[in-house]
Amino acid sequence: MKRLLLICIAIFAMQTLSAQMITSARVIEIEDNSKKKAQEAEKKAQKEREQAEKKAKEEQKRAQETEKKVQKEREQAEKKAKEEQKRAQETEKKVQKEREQAEREKRELAQKETKQKKILSPKMKSVRGYGQFVQYSYGYNQYLGSSMGLNYIGGYRFNANLFLGIGAGVQYALDNVTLPSSMSESDPMTCLPTTDWNIPVFGYFRIDFSKKSWTPFVALSAGMRLVTEKKYLDRIGDNGKWHKSNGFIGEVILGIDKRLSNKLSLYLGVGYKLENVAFGNYACKGNWLEYHWAHGMDITIGLKF
Repeated sequence: MKRLLLICIAIFAMQTLSAQMITSARVIEIEDNSKKKAQEAEKKAQKEREQAEKKAKEEQKRAQETEKKVQKEREQAEKKAKEEQKRAQETEKKVQKEREQAEREKRELAQKETKQKKILSPKMKSVRGYGQFVQYSYGYNQYLGSSMGLNYIGGYRFNANLFLGIGAGVQYALDNVTLPSSMSESDPMTCLPTTDWNIPVFGYFRIDFSKKSWTPFVALSAGMRLVTEKKYLDRIGDNGKWHKSNGFIGEVILGIDKRLSNKLSLYLGVGYKLENVAFGNYACKGNWLEYHWAHGMDITIGLKF
């Protein structure tokens, strides 16, 4: 029995040892497999890690390149923005300058228009006191021919429309005298006056019909033509004889006046003139004279101030 029991114990021990050995082998195999798998996993992980690092480096490189590109584009955009801002500032300065220029011109124009309206206002202030005229005239007389003259007139201006004064000047006859039909140039007893100077002295009255910039007017004048010495040609002996011959002059002028300011005007007029002219007979010795009325026309241009 003991022997059988020992044999059973030995068999059981051998089975247990065999099972342990098989288990150990399997454990070792499993460990080897696990280790191999771990190594393979480690290699795979290492490879994936390397690929990831490579990919990360590539991504980083692309990111750097992109950053550089973005930075360059940003710098270009900033440069362009600065240029645009500079152009905008220059444009703004130009526009501001043009605006200021336009406003200045507008103010100047407004001031000019205001001044012009003030100068040419229909409701011009009445101008009282001393008034003056300087006028040049060119005319024709049926006996004395063409003449030109320069007159100065001074007097009292009652208001912007009425003036009364006295004038004087010089007149130069450009042509020789034409005889009246009652006298004959071939008659040896008839004398012809030569071209000469004379001095008109006259009273002057003028009416302006409105206070506007352009206004029609009428002027009346009456006075004497003063001749200091007037030469007649003696048809008999052809000797020069001298004789004073004064005469009445009167004129009506119709014209238009352009006011340049409250106190200055430029005017143009056309006038009808009537003059008394003396002709001598009997060898021009002054013992007989014929007086004739001479009709004429004048064109007058002058300044009123």
